Amino acid sequence: MRNLTLLSTCSGSIPEGFEGRTITGTAFDLDNGTLYTVSEHVVVDEVNIQVWKVDGKQPLEFFSDITSPAVDAGSQVVSFAVIADTHTLCIIARCGDIAILPLDNHVPSQQFEIIGTVTPGHVLTASFSPDSSLLAIVTSPSNPTLILMDPTSFDVISSAPIITSHYGEDAPINVGWGSKATQFHGSLGKTAAQASAAPDHSTISPDDDTRPRISWRGDAQYFSVSMVQNNRRVLRVYNRQAALQSTAENVPGLEHPLAWRPSGGLIASTQRFGKVPGSSKQSEWALGKGRDARHDVIFFERNGLRHGEFYLRESPSQGNTENGPPVRCWGYRVRELAWNADSSILSIWVERETEDVVQLWTTGNYHWYLKLEIPARSDNVRRFTSVTWHPEDPVRLILSTNSSIIDTQYLSYTATSLLTAPLDTGLVAVIDGSDILLTPFRTQNVPPPMSSYRLPLAASPPIHLSFSPLPAEDSNADMMSALSASGTVTIHKVETNMSLQKGKREAIMAKEVWRGSVWAWVVGVLGEGNGVKRDVICLASVGIVGDSREVGETWPVTMPGMGGRLVQSLGNDQSSVVWQDTDGSLWEELPVLLPLKIKMTVPATSRTPTKIGSLPAFCASLLPFPSLLLSQTCTSYTIAGSHLIWTTTSLGHEAVFAPLSGLGDSLYLAGKGTGTALSQPLEKYERRRVERGARIVVAVPSSMSLVLQMPRGNLETVMPRPLVMEQVKVAVERRDYRTAFLACRKHRVDLNVLVQLDPDAFENNVDSFVEQLDDVDYINLFLSGLGRSTLSANTVCKLCDAVRIQLERRDIKKFINSILTAHVVKTPPDYESGLALLLKLRETNPNLVEDAVKYIIFLVDADRLFDTALGMYDFSLVLLVAQHSQKVSFHTDAMLITQDPREYLPFLRSLHALALPYQYFKIDDHLKRHTKALEHLSKAGPDHFGEAKSYVEKHRLHLDALNFWKGSREDYNTMLELYGDYLFERREFKPAALAFVQSLRIKKAMVAYEKALEWQELFDLVLREGITGDELSTIARRVADDLGSKQRHVDAARVFLDYADDVDEAISSFVRGSAWSEARRISTLHKRGDLLESVILPGTLEARSAIGDEIAEVRDLLNKQVGRLDELVVKKLAEPDIFYGVEDSNLENVDVMTDVSNPGTMYTRYTVANTASDRSRRTSRSKRKLDRKAGRKGTVEEEEYLLKSLTKLGARLDVILTDTRQLLPHMMMLSTEHVLEARDLQREVEALEDAMRTGIERIWTEREQASASVPSGDSVAEPSVKLTDKVPKPSLVEAPWKIGWMETSPV
Repeated sequence: MRNLTLLSTCSGSIPEGFEGRTITGTAFDLDNGTLYTVSEHVVVDEVNIQVWKVDGKQPLEFFSDITSPAVDAGSQVVSFAVIADTHTLCIIARCGDIAILPLDNHVPSQQFEIIGTVTPGHVLTASFSPDSSLLAIVTSPSNPTLILMDPTSFDVISSAPIITSHYGEDAPINVGWGSKATQFHGSLGKTAAQASAAPDHSTISPDDDTRPRISWRGDAQYFSVSMVQNNRRVLRVYNRQAALQSTAENVPGLEHPLAWRPSGGLIASTQRFGKVPGSSKQSEWALGKGRDARHDVIFFERNGLRHGEFYLRESPSQGNTENGPPVRCWGYRVRELAWNADSSILSIWVERETEDVVQLWTTGNYHWYLKLEIPARSDNVRRFTSVTWHPEDPVRLILSTNSSIIDTQYLSYTATSLLTAPLDTGLVAVIDGSDILLTPFRTQNVPPPMSSYRLPLAASPPIHLSFSPLPAEDSNADMMSALSASGTVTIHKVETNMSLQKGKREAIMAKEVWRGSVWAWVVGVLGEGNGVKRDVICLASVGIVGDSREVGETWPVTMPGMGGRLVQSLGNDQSSVVWQDTDGSLWEELPVLLPLKIKMTVPATSRTPTKIGSLPAFCASLLPFPSLLLSQTCTSYTIAGSHLIWTTTSLGHEAVFAPLSGLGDSLYLAGKGTGTALSQPLEKYERRRVERGARIVVAVPSSMSLVLQMPRGNLETVMPRPLVMEQVKVAVERRDYRTAFLACRKHRVDLNVLVQLDPDAFENNVDSFVEQLDDVDYINLFLSGLGRSTLSANTVCKLCDAVRIQLERRDIKKFINSILTAHVVKTPPDYESGLALLLKLRETNPNLVEDAVKYIIFLVDADRLFDTALGMYDFSLVLLVAQHSQKVSFHTDAMLITQDPREYLPFLRSLHALALPYQYFKIDDHLKRHTKALEHLSKAGPDHFGEAKSYVEKHRLHLDALNFWKGSREDYNTMLELYGDYLFERREFKPAALAFVQSLRIKKAMVAYEKALEWQELFDLVLREGITGDELSTIARRVADDLGSKQRHVDAARVFLDYADDVDEAISSFVRGSAWSEARRISTLHKRGDLLESVILPGTLEARSAIGDEIAEVRDLLNKQVGRLDELVVKKLAEPDIFYGVEDSNLENVDVMTDVSNPGTMYTRYTVANTASDRSRRTSRSKRKLDRKAGRKGTVEEEEYLLKSLTKLGARLDVILTDTRQLLPHMMMLSTEHVLEARDLQREVEALEDAMRTGIERIWTEREQASASVPSGDSVAEPSVKLTDKVPKPSLVEAPWKIGWMETSPV
């Protein structure tokens, strides 16, 4: 649905003094981007061939020339091309001469060199392959010969006659059953099968020039030759070795134009139908069977079979036929066909009686569109002499006349309505010949080639369509203008029926603007000035008053260059005309244009425009900010509302939706020089997958739609989430909640966005929301979504209550279901309020309540609703729910087993027969509401106290029981004793003992205190109970032994001393607890000096020996770990990739790896599957735990493990220092042996402390410095978290522990 318009043009003419020369061809030097053209001047029997260089200057630059013999009439240059391999310019003359001219180091005086002549006869046609690797030539009219040559040396590769009866290598195989004689002929019988074929009187078209044609496929693997044979034209296909592949089927009326589509699919030609004007017999000049004067462009496949066609839309006229069929006997003929570089445009050179035109055709959805007609009006002859597409640029077309050459570039664009929401119609205009196909995609999605409306114009297609950015003032309709090649501008008002109803109105109506309200426009037309080689914008004020059109003042504006274009105004008021030069410069002049049907002329006076900036042509819309690259693979784009949308082929075929606000901020910062990047990465923009090759046609924000066209031409309309959310947001801002709700419902958007977009506004407008929806189903849908939302429970409850209140105010009967939904969807659900509402309405509206009960059962599980009703202690409500639901008892694989009234009615009767407090207990117990059940049981009287105790123990409701029975001291103590027993079973002995004390169960309290080793509280109770003598001693020794087993030696010593009167065991316990001072004091107090020699002195030596063993173990571990850490430093520098676990880059694309080649790294061990799980009993989880604990050898994990081990050694050193500080003073006051041992111990501890502090300081300092100086590179994978931060340096105890004068003490 795209149109073609002229983007730029550049022309050049043969300079004065070279009159009589005719330009006949062009050639492209793709390496240097240079265009050459060739002209001919025939004098008697010689032709002077001149080559001109086209560089955009006036006039053309003479390059070189050559003189060759003239043969026959017509052009003497049959081929003119640049040979890429040798970088030479080649001319093949009709006489057979082949001349070349090197382009490298060319000097103006250098002449063409004739390197050979083709024999026999003269050359009929010649063509180079697209890659310049082969040259095909057809020679000798009497005996046509096909010659294939190598252009680099012009050696003949193959030479063979063209005319042959052989079909080719791809000849179809006839198996016999497909002949005419074997076919079924219906009622005609066997005579039809045996009848001979009618004689073939077909002949060539009178418009055929009888010259052969050669056309290559785009990949240069095949070429086709069209040639007249036996008074009809035959098409043959050859391969690169000039071997005949196929011969096309006989096509009567086949003409000379020939063009093989570069993509390789089709071979195009033309065919005439019907009777030749002026012929006396039907058989004479017989053409194709069909309507008279019908003229088709037909297509062949490579195998020679037909493959589709389309008819030309030329109007035939009768020519002069007195002397036989004339040239252009239908008033026109087709000279040539040509495809552009990407096979998207087919150009048809039509030669009419008065002038030549070039038609540009495109195809989509199996329909051919006539997009543009280019008339030849650059000279008086009004004829083209050549039409050539650029071999690489698909929109560049080179036209030549007798004395000038025109280099044009075209733009493919989509003509869409510029009206913004809410007036946007999505109107798209497609040019198809003299008709404009109109489709408003807001209301209709009509696939091409169909349309909603066909608007006929003049005989020729318009060269440009444009829409006004402002609507018509009387009807808000689109204003569309069409510009013809003659300069005629037509305005149409296009009205779209927004509320389309079947049979009421057409979807769209278009008419020329002839009458109506008073309007005024400024109309502008861009063209070339008379006598000046510059663009001129002709402006005119146009008005319509009643039925008459009036044209006011007209004035021209001469632009500073040529070949520019008009672009849309950049201002918000759309009040200026902007012209863009070929270099990107922008010039501004007066108001924006809206064209009207009027013939414009350019007066002699001129005005001067104002330059407003300069920018590359492809980013002019970003003025005045610098450009920011969004995509290098964009295939189409549009602006819809607040989003820039484009399709791209990167990372899959997608449509990207970028908010304009973010782009605007980024561009503004870039313009200020404070930013160079997007405010949001492109990957964060909303994306949607589209079909390969899809391009944007139009976006309609009001209908939230994006129309895409597939490569084959069909349409696909999608509703992108960004466009939907934009319209929902606009509706919410307008407080139009119904529109927003319907959009969310239609496009499956979470209805919670109605709240989340503006929570405060929604809360304040709940009444408006309910009023606008006013539909039970809609409100239920909204409330259901609200209950499943991510909003907080308080917010959900608050909104549900607000909606419920509004519904109750309006009509509680109408919205009963919605009110029940509001109760149910709360968090937690309020089932009881919903059922209470049903009870309230049951007496007045029984039918309403019955339907409401069915609805709430639909919302809530029947079991839960039954239990809720039962928990309200209202048996009538229970029966109401039960009567309308099936109580599901349990599931089986085969069926549902349900309870009927015979099953649950006895249960309800049994409950109804109980007294009220006990009845409530049974109901709550059935519903597993044990706390409430116990509360009701406490009110049932003393007869049920035993059951209450059992119920408390069964459900562990001890604390609740204490609260319920606190009014009765005896019952309270009983419950407290039960609580103590419960705590004692849970081995919570201390709180159990306290409970026993409070409940006056002293014996149980003593046992609990003993189990808790709370010996102070225990012996307090023992003495208060009057326990003495042996029983007290037994208890004391038992408790002391338990304390000693728990390493509480000092407490055990106090128990032995105070309650067992055992000094020996007390001193031993003090020694085991390193309480040296207390042991010496007690031995002296009780005058037990023997214990000093027998217990204390050996005990100190044993303690010194234990500290020595600990010192040796810590010293050995310290030396090993520090040494290993030094080795890891060397390995880290030598093999950093292995040390840090970097993956081998050569294995990054390997999908299947064994467990041997993929051991895993620190980054992958959490994700790599265990491939050898069957080889070990240890699970993958335990392996990972073991790896984290020990660290893999030679990696950063081992280093981390060693650092953590050093930290643990520091903690062990702190314990050694504490024990040493307690032991040394006592050893100094004992024997000489003890003093010597104390000195040795102090030396050992001091050495260990120094080694520990030095090692830790060095290890952590080296790693901090290494982390700060890690070189950057691909081979070093330093972790993002430093190891020294992960394992901080341990801090050792700084408290003094040494005896400074120990070394000076005499022994």
